[in-house]
Parts: sequence; C-alpha cells; structure tokens
Amino acid sequence: MPIPVFVNAYRRAYELRERALRAADAGLYDAAAFYMRKIIEVIADSFVERYREIGRGAEFEIFCRRNGRSTYSLNEKVDFLCSQENIPAASRDAYDAVRTYGNAAVHKTDFREDPRQHAELMRRLDAELTSFYRMAMGD
Repeated sequence: MPIPVFVNAYRRAYELRERALRAADAGLYDAAAFYMRKIIEVIADSFVERYREIGRGAEFEIFCRRNGRSTYSLNEKVDFLCSQENIPAASRDAYDAVRTYGNAAVHKTDFREDPRQHAELMRRLDAELTSFYRMAMGD
C-alpha cells in the first residue's frame, strides 16, 4: 500500500532530479549538485515526517540532543536517516556521498566540476530514487 508522505516526497525528489539533469546538461555542475543535495534532504525530511505520523517523532529530537545538535539542518536529518537500521549500507554511502558533494557546491568549499564524478553520483542517486519509489509504493 502506498505511503502518502513518501509518495509526495518521491514526486518532489523526481522534479529536483529533472532540474539537476538540466543543470548538468548546461554545464552548471554546482547547481546540479545543489539539486542533488535537495533530493537527499527531501528523502530525509520524509522519514522524519513519517516517524511523526507513526508516533515516533521524538526519536529525531532525541537523536539530535544525544549528538549535541541544536539545529535540524540537512546534516542532522541525513545523519539520523543513516543511523536507522533499516537503511542499507549502500544507501547510507550514497546519501553521504551526495550530501558531501552538494555541501561542497553550496558552501563553495573543495568543489570541483568533474563530469565523471557528477555522473557517478547521479547514477547512485538514481538507484536510491528507484529504491525509494518502491518503498513509497509499498513494494
């Protein structure tokens, strides 16, 4: 059975994927990396929201406090998502790699426009989106 919060997140993530592809096609790899980073944020947000829906919303706040974090930024959300036992290691690695790439572009630190690196990260992100879609649809 489809899970609405995940279905809506997938829809937003797919729109961001299309923007990332258009930006990369135009040679704007920093903009594409930003959109890729937003995709990861949309997915992480949907997990936090789903936890709230099923009565486990406090887990995210507890995670943040336990780790000495007072903000609910992308990094905290992704760290929380990656800490969940039901997230496969390959997914954790992909989320972390895309987050690092996107953060470098957004914060203008250590960002290199490398079409091969970008293509590889986009391939990994596409695989994650496919898995996320299956989960959203209850497969």
